[in-house]
Amino acid sequence: MKKMMLFFGAALFTVSTFAINPSRTYKQTPNKFALNYEEVSITTPDDYVLKSWVMQPISKRAKNTTIVIVGSDAGNMGGNLPYAYYLLKKGYRVVTFDYRGFGHSQDFTYQPDNMYHSEYITDFIAVMNWCKDQFGEDKIGILSFSMGTLVAAVGYQQSPYDFFVGEGFISSPESIQKRVMIQNEKEVVLPASAIEDGKQVTKLNTPILLFASSTDPVTTLKDSQVFCESRKNASVTTFDGEHLRGAASLGMQQYVNTIATFIEHIRKK
Repeated sequence: MKKMMLFFGAALFTVSTFAINPSRTYKQTPNKFALNYEEVSITTPDDYVLKSWVMQPISKRAKNTTIVIVGSDAGNMGGNLPYAYYLLKKGYRVVTFDYRGFGHSQDFTYQPDNMYHSEYITDFIAVMNWCKDQFGEDKIGILSFSMGTLVAAVGYQQSPYDFFVGEGFISSPESIQKRVMIQNEKEVVLPASAIEDGKQVTKLNTPILLFASSTDPVTTLKDSQVFCESRKNASVTTFDGEHLRGAASLGMQQYVNTIATFIEHIRKK
């Protein structure tokens, strides 16, 4: 029971400030919960070394499916362990990673006022390519949060995957920049690639499941609905709560059950 309480507490660490705020310290690791995992190093094309945890299913009924968790702009991959744990129980392999400058990945001089750096997209693509090399027989998909939804959606064009799950979906960097200014009276800076990145998001062409807050004024429910309404095999699950509080609002079990139902529907096709 104590172990499970720690997992639920860790869920609170999945945050987003719409500006870069990495943590170098892991408050929780897979080893703390006796998970079957391997820590690996993945090198990007521009020679940055990223740390990744590759966790094997807890369930005896492995699903031959790998889920890559793509984190937000804050913290590190340790904050995503609650999601990983419940997905592992469903029989999925889970891969987490830290962007450069996050966790124990290689140092990177980031700008704290930036919404994101285009280098994070390079990091994501490197991780996806590594996963395809290692687990090419699997269905490989994404669970992404806030900034990570943008990173993964843009990265799809260079390294396609089999499905996309996202919460706090960013369909337009410019729109988010304007809303953050209105809501928080804070200016966040976009990289030079932002306009092109926004165009790349619209090209995302894979089964999509989005979790969206009915009250989030920045990554809005309407954004998610509009993005999905013209796409086949795309849907939105709504929750009442703040930004990135879908699992807290719905309950982690229901949250992951929704993801599992979505994936199994894809696998049957």
